[in-house]
Amino acid sequence: MNEGRIELTEAAPPVDLECLIVENRGLASEMHPQMGRVLVATQPLTDLYQPVLREQPALVCQQGDYMDYMEQFLDLPETLQVGLLDMFYQPLHSPMGQSLVEPAKILFLLGALEDLVVLHQLLAILVTNGHQYQETLSAIPLFGSKFSHTCFPNVGYSSSSDDLEYKLLRPILNKEDLVS
Repeated sequence: MNEGRIELTEAAPPVDLECLIVENRGLASEMHPQMGRVLVATQPLTDLYQPVLREQPALVCQQGDYMDYMEQFLDLPETLQVGLLDMFYQPLHSPMGQSLVEPAKILFLLGALEDLVVLHQLLAILVTNGHQYQETLSAIPLFGSKFSHTCFPNVGYSSSSDDLEYKLLRPILNKEDLVS
C-alpha cells in the first residue's frame, strides 16, 4: 500500500473530481510527481478576492464527531465514497495519524467498519482534508481537496452559503500550483 493513499481496486468506479463543482474560473487537476493530483491555474488569475471556485461538499458532518462522519460516509453514493477514499491523508505513523489510533479502535469496536486500517485511514482523510463549514460542521470537497497547502496561500475559502467558495488572495501565474 502506498503511504498516504488507499489502493482502489479496478472494480471501483472512476473518480470524478468535478462532479460537485458549481463554478470554476480557470482551475484544473494535474498530476504532480510527489503530491499526486493538485490544482493548477489554466490561465492567469489576477482579480483579487474574486471567487475562482465554488463547490458543493462531498460530505458534511458534525465537527469532531467521528461516528457522525462514518455514518455520513456510509450513506454516500459509491462514486463519492471512492472519491473520498482516493484522497491523500497524513501517514498513519505521523503524530497526527497516531492521535487517531484510539478513536479508530473505538469506532471499530462499535462496528462502524469491519476493517480497522481503512477506518483509521478514513479518519486521517477527514483530518487532512476537512474544512470548517458553517459554524459547527466539517466538510470535505472533492476538487477543493486538491489545493496544495502553504503558510503563504494564494487562495482562501469560506462557507457562508451551502457551497465552499475559494477566493483569490494574491495573483496566480499560468500553471502555478494553487495553494490554500
